[in-house]
Amino acid sequence: NEAAAVAVAASTVFLFWWQVGGFIGTAAAGPVADMLHGRCMVIASCQATAMATAAAVLHWVHWTVLGQAGLATTATVLGACVYGQRLLFNLSVRDNVPLAVAGRAEGLTSLVAELGGSLAGFPLVRLVTVTGTWSTYSLCLVSTSAVVAVINLVLARVEARKRDQGQLRFLQKMKVKSP
Repeated sequence: NEAAAVAVAASTVFLFWWQVGGFIGTAAAGPVADMLHGRCMVIASCQATAMATAAAVLHWVHWTVLGQAGLATTATVLGACVYGQRLLFNLSVRDNVPLAVAGRAEGLTSLVAELGGSLAGFPLVRLVTVTGTWSTYSLCLVSTSAVVAVINLVLARVEARKRDQGQLRFLQKMKVKSP
């Protein structure tokens, strides 16, 4: 069946470029967070917005219209955003917990991320199977990405307040010790 062969080829292109995007997102997220002085959640929010945009492209523009280059670009953006966000979440956890429990906290974060990805896969595949279209999947991805972007902005604000309080305490200590 020619349609099935084209779909398999498109899936192969998508998965390959998804992983390439993952490498890029993971490699870039850490240095970018360092350039922004550890403001991980702001970057994660931007990535979630880019992920929602790429998912919307997949939803409204059929992969046959996108062509292989468009499909590869969209998959690369999605992969970079997903894997980059995961790294940023781990960095944020490491920054916001005491050093003595940072390894356990990061391990728990990774476990929850893997478990969430595994558990989310079944209902999404079932949804695609029942509806017979990937539109439902892409709409779920768009809406989830939008929610994640908002949550990341809230977490960015919490991180900023925590950082400001730490700087204020440091300045207060400096004033007390000065003659």
